[in-house]
Amino acid sequence: MKVIINQIEGDKFLSVVDGKHSVVVDGERSVAPSAMDFLLVGIGSCTAIDVV
Repeated sequence: MKVIINQIEGDKFLSVVDGKHSVVVDGERSVAPSAMDFLLVGIGSCTAIDVV
């Protein structure tokens, strides 16, 4: 897996995974979820997949 992260402006970043999927990460949470939001989504999703 390869992840590329580029700064858009200020504390906003574009993250691209394997050249296929991209998400914007926003430290201020004004235009996109924060890194902590994505961390919680990842933990919750992994837990849900293991339960199902």
